Parts: sequence; C-alpha cells; structure tokens
Amino acid sequence: MQSKPKREDLLVTPRQKALFKILSESGATEDGEDADGRPFKDAPPYGMTVMLDMTLSSSPDEDELADVLCWGDSRSREQARPLARKILKLIHGDGSAPA
Repeated sequence: MQSKPKREDLLVTPRQKALFKILSESGATEDGEDADGRPFKDAPPYGMTVMLDMTLSSSPDEDELADVLCWGDSRSREQARPLARKILKLIHGDGSAPA
C-alpha cells in the first residue's frame, strides 16, 4: 500500500521552493478542502506556489502576476503589487517581465 504524498512533496524545483518561501514570509495561507473532503484553514501556501510557478512559465507582467496573487479581485490588486514585484525580482533579477 502506497502512502499519500505530502503537500510539501509538490515543491520540487528551486523556483518553487523560493516562491513558497516568499509567500510564507509574506504571511500567505490557504483555506480549502483536502483530497478526502476535510476542510483546512490557514494552511501553508502550497497550492498558490504551484499556481504561481505555472503562471511564471508564461512570462507575466506585474499586473498579470498581481491578478493571480489576488485571485482576480481587482480591488486587491494594489495590495498584491509589492509581492508581485518581489517575485519578479527573484525570477528576473531586476523585477521586469522578460521581453
């Protein structure tokens, strides 16, 4: 019988681990349900880390990244902008989106 993978096992690349660290240090948490339907609250941001990693593969600009961080809620975009800049700086060194 194979045991269920741990959520932290989802993070396999250095970029994913760096994103998780940035999100965790910024106080990001997740609410939802696990695969067995059990609710959880204020869990570490593993899901958002994987979503951000996929988003970064499409070379987003700051606005697009901020939209992902605030789940498309435009009222929260300005609050998400500093974190988006920090992530872009990590990925591109200068905070810009690639040309």
